[in-house]
Amino acid sequence: ELNLSVEDLAYQFDISKELIKFLEDLGMVSSIKKLQDIAYIEHVSENADVSDIAPGLKMNQPQQDIYEIHKKNLGWALAQIAAGEFCSFIPLWSSQNRFDKELVAAAITDQFGQNYFFSFSSTLMSSDKYLPITPEQKIKLYQTLFSNQFLRTFIIDYTNWWLFMKAEGFPSGPQVADLCVLEYLCDPGRKADKKSVLKRLGFEGDNEFEIDTGDMALAQAEVSSQTTHLARLVLERGMDRWAKVVELGQDKVYLEFDRPLQPILAKMEYQGVYINKDFFAELERDYSKTLEGIQSQIEALLPEGETINLRSPKQVGVLLFETLELPVVKKTKTGYSTASDVLEELSHTTDSEIPGLILKFRELDKLLSTYIKTLPNLVNPKTHKLHTHFGLTTAATGRLASDNPNLQNIPIRTPQGRKIRKGFMAKPGHLLLAADYSQVELRILAHFSQDPVMLESFKKGLDIHTQTASEVFQTPINEVTSEQRSSAKAINFGLMYGQSSFGLSQQLHITRGEAKDYITTYFERFHQVKSFLDSLKESCEDTGYAQTLYGRKRPLPEINATNRTAKAMAERVAINSPIQGTAADIIKLAMIKVDREIRKRDLETKLILQVHDELIFEVPEKELEEVEVMVKDCMENAVELTVPLDVDMGVGVNWYDLK
Repeated sequence: ELNLSVEDLAYQFDISKELIKFLEDLGMVSSIKKLQDIAYIEHVSENADVSDIAPGLKMNQPQQDIYEIHKKNLGWALAQIAAGEFCSFIPLWSSQNRFDKELVAAAITDQFGQNYFFSFSSTLMSSDKYLPITPEQKIKLYQTLFSNQFLRTFIIDYTNWWLFMKAEGFPSGPQVADLCVLEYLCDPGRKADKKSVLKRLGFEGDNEFEIDTGDMALAQAEVSSQTTHLARLVLERGMDRWAKVVELGQDKVYLEFDRPLQPILAKMEYQGVYINKDFFAELERDYSKTLEGIQSQIEALLPEGETINLRSPKQVGVLLFETLELPVVKKTKTGYSTASDVLEELSHTTDSEIPGLILKFRELDKLLSTYIKTLPNLVNPKTHKLHTHFGLTTAATGRLASDNPNLQNIPIRTPQGRKIRKGFMAKPGHLLLAADYSQVELRILAHFSQDPVMLESFKKGLDIHTQTASEVFQTPINEVTSEQRSSAKAINFGLMYGQSSFGLSQQLHITRGEAKDYITTYFERFHQVKSFLDSLKESCEDTGYAQTLYGRKRPLPEINATNRTAKAMAERVAINSPIQGTAADIIKLAMIKVDREIRKRDLETKLILQVHDELIFEVPEKELEEVEVMVKDCMENAVELTVPLDVDMGVGVNWYDLK
């Protein structure tokens, strides 16, 4: 018997002004913030009108109570949500148009399993006696969910959320966690886009995020039930995935790379890029005329009156191997193969011009259909720009991807393809600035392998491909031909990607024996490269994953497969992923560093595109000199390797002029 009541044992903690002052003197900023959050929760709890809390509505999902949040009980709800470490937020938009939409409602599930449905329109309230929360209260909601450093809020589709928050004038919070990114870090080889993650949760498509504002009188219970059900699933999955990310040691990758990069990618999508529609129209006329000329040139070789559809592989096969009687290189189940590699071989081994003309036809035809005719139609009518979406969760190596449209895939290898870049331009009074890492993957290889020949070449500022040609072809460096350098470049990149002697022979149009000799000589001259590449395979066999310099992991269970084909493919990935993934991480760090400097200096310069190892900025003419120096410094000093990083710069009014 203690002679005490429950009330006697209540713990009282007074957050006094004296305590706050004491902590300020000690510089304990984060502790002060946490105490202020506690004080706020206590305040709203004490002042909440609990009698106005809506009872749990009867929903389709079993055992799911939902609190309908309105003007009077918002404070109570926010206090409950902020008391935990995790919650989920599922918005309902009026439209899927990223640049023109309204937040109609939202569902939230807190860490304690309580579900809340917030309506910002009276048409979605279950009772006339409830008033939707006010604009001022909506800001309090945002502050609780997105500005509280002690509450991690799980969402799906960060860019969509960021674009809306920007329109609302509310900053992006550091604790907002995109479930797609967490899924990706747990298993980068598995699809982790919004649609795939929703499907994994049991939702087909992404219509759960959209309500037709013309039909707002639909059953409120059904809407809130479905949205809240998704919020509950996102919270459960988010907490599980976050724990898994920590268990895998990927929390540092998340916190230092992927999470800080998300608002930067969202800003890039928001900024967009201008294109010259008149230029594309002119290019369409020119290329269409060239295609007609190629068609006429080939049909001149046919019997009089006959025509051919050059887009039909079957008709092209008949022309090449029956009419012209060229040697058959390869057959498919349906007949002759007319693939690009077949046409390439025929153009090199026969006197006929036709295979080369067909290759040219196909190139121009693809440029027209994929880019020249398509891109102008994708310009946003409101912003008059192209807005690509940058995917953080697409490539298993960690590289960024671009889609809708893919602006990382604008051709550069041929003059006809490269000309398309003339259509991408800066707005008046601005210039485009390109900053491109020079041979970054080979520099990473030199850093990893510590090969003395490679290290010396980079430290002396020599051209690595010329150096390789000198070593492989045993030619003095000042006598290396452009053809030898080109072959050496193919060897450098091919071996780094685990290419075989067969693959190299196909690429260089040499015998397999010659290719094997090149590879042997290469590894004799760069002997530590061979040891390092072998060590990557061995390490992957032991651990089951490939890993970048900064700890990003890619599981490769096939590395120990008994099937030789599967194992060989995994071995190539085990060699490539650490190098390509480290290059991807380096440019991510550079983007984060550059963005920080732009904000610190309050510049008008905008980062608008990322194309693998290259960043493209739209720069006011008055800022050009400062930004050139700043960008080069940030990128070259993003990380410290054994060899220096080198960045090539280019300036122009359009993308074509940057090279």
